Formats: sequence, structure tokens, C-alpha cells
Amino acid sequence: QEVPGALVSYVQAHRKTEKLRSILNRVLTSSPEYRYSLNHAWKVYVSNEETRQYVARKMTNPSRCEILTEVGVGDCDVFKQKKDSMEFQGMTFLWAGRMEYRKGLEFLFDVLDRLPLEMVWQLILCGDGSEKERYMQLVREKKYSDRVIFKGKIPYEELQNLYEQSDVFVFPSLR
Repeated sequence: QEVPGALVSYVQAHRKTEKLRSILNRVLTSSPEYRYSLNHAWKVYVSNEETRQYVARKMTNPSRCEILTEVGVGDCDVFKQKKDSMEFQGMTFLWAGRMEYRKGLEFLFDVLDRLPLEMVWQLILCGDGSEKERYMQLVREKKYSDRVIFKGKIPYEELQNLYEQSDVFVFPSLR
């Protein structure tokens, strides 16, 4: 996958990395060894429909290519109803993952800039990564800095509770 044109500005500092990734993907996926591996694998798991379609086109038996999404949720019922036990009464957004440029947090911060100031909300960020300090600095400069909570890396059970207590899970990955 590549970053869509409308979001390219969010990877400008990483242009070389993205270009190299794109070139390597084209070279590797066109190699005979890649096709051989795909066609001799018992099962090929991918993370989304776009990748499934791309990989399946290179396989003689595309039915062996399946989506396996790893979002850290053990029970999908957690999304059905928010628990009333949460003290915060506004809209709670939750993000969880590695804090890296390609995960789209800077894009999310720009979206939050557009929310009306009178709207009551909070954003809980769970995770760690190479961009964490930069993101913390970006948030400190925002008019809504008091609404963003950096939890860092947390235990699985605590994350499950946050899923249950949040209104919206946001994951603005750039690709």
C-alpha cells in the first residue's frame, strides 16, 4: 500500500523511506520467488481488503489468501455498548498502536483542530514509539492539549477496559 495523494503531506519528512518502500514492493512482488512462495503457501494472511486483492491477483489459488486483522480486541461485543462506569461524560476517542509517522496521528490532530471548541471530548492515546515525543510536543501546542491523554504502553486488560469505555476507536493510518 502507498499513502494516498491527499495525505502525502504527512510523510514529507519521510519521502525517501516511502519512495524506497514503494520501489522495493514493486521489485519484490514481481519476482518469481515471490510468486512461487505465494503459490506454495498453505495460507497467506493479510491485514486488509486492499492487500488481499493485490496479493490474490498474483496467486493461482486466491482463495488461500485471507484477511486476519490484529486490532487487540478479544471480544467484538466490547463495541456494542459503552460502559457507564466511565467518569468522563463527553465523547471519548481511543487510539492504540505504535506511535510512528505512518500511523497518522498528526493527521488525527489536524482533524481534531476542526472540532468546535464547545464540543466536549477527549482523546486517549495508548502506545509508544519513535514519534511519541514529537507527538507530545505537537499536542502541547494545540488549543485542545488538555483533552489529550498519553497513556503509553499499557497492559492488555487495561486496553480492553478502554475499548469498552470509549465511544469511538480511531485509527487514521496513512496506508
